[in-house]
Amino acid sequence: MNANLPSMGASLLPWITKTRMANLSVAPDRGTKVAIWRVDLREADKFQCPVANGLDPLERSRAARIVDPVDARRWQWAHWAMRRILAYHLNLAPGDIGYRLEGGKPHLRGGPGIPPELDFSLTHSGDWAWLALASKCSIGLDLEQVRGTRDWRPLVDLVCSPAEAGHLVELPEEMRSCFFHRTWVRKEALLKADGVGLCVPCGLQVITTLRDVACLPDPRGGTRTWRLLNLDAPPGYVASLACSGPCTDLQWFDFVDRPSCQRRSSIPGKVLEA
Repeated sequence: MNANLPSMGASLLPWITKTRMANLSVAPDRGTKVAIWRVDLREADKFQCPVANGLDPLERSRAARIVDPVDARRWQWAHWAMRRILAYHLNLAPGDIGYRLEGGKPHLRGGPGIPPELDFSLTHSGDWAWLALASKCSIGLDLEQVRGTRDWRPLVDLVCSPAEAGHLVELPEEMRSCFFHRTWVRKEALLKADGVGLCVPCGLQVITTLRDVACLPDPRGGTRTWRLLNLDAPPGYVASLACSGPCTDLQWFDFVDRPSCQRRSSIPGKVLEA
């Protein structure tokens, strides 16, 4: 695994960081614990060359089922970028990246050059997709756009446990939306990290914005402890990261690679330059 990434210590202030990567061949310092890549989905509107050719058949099939063409293009862009980033870290071709589902959570399919301990989590909302990667640590990442026109109150019983809903109504009105969305992303990140996803209703878990440690039942018995981090996000967004261990080194990157016109090769999953 290519762990050459720029050091930012334990900073959780990505939006004031000036780190920029010119392209995916740049290799900063070693020693990342968790790396988070930010992908600007507005870039998807600037290029005529389709990135769908760089996806596998299952990804293309999923994209084809998205009705809104803008959403479909951005979904493809997010997954195309994820392949590029994973390929960069693993020193592989993007077409060599394969996925498998285990317990509802995507993992890298094993093969030459694929370390089994590498975990990743992709989230996208609005104009942004974020991808988290970690070695020897299970992670879950969630980013949500907070839309002022959306009424979140009907979702309280779905997202919040009774204890959380009770705390919510005790807050001043101007703090309730922030609490609700922060609780939502922390819970989503935790469920994604654990691999249960939405199979377990969010309301069954008690997670508050005041707690940085949460526990979930472990299928092997007992409980499993998770660390939760609130992440600084662009204005109008909230984000959270869940880790199975202490996050001692969190580093941020901006994906700025560009697609070229591509044609498919006769080898499934491979992409050739036109």
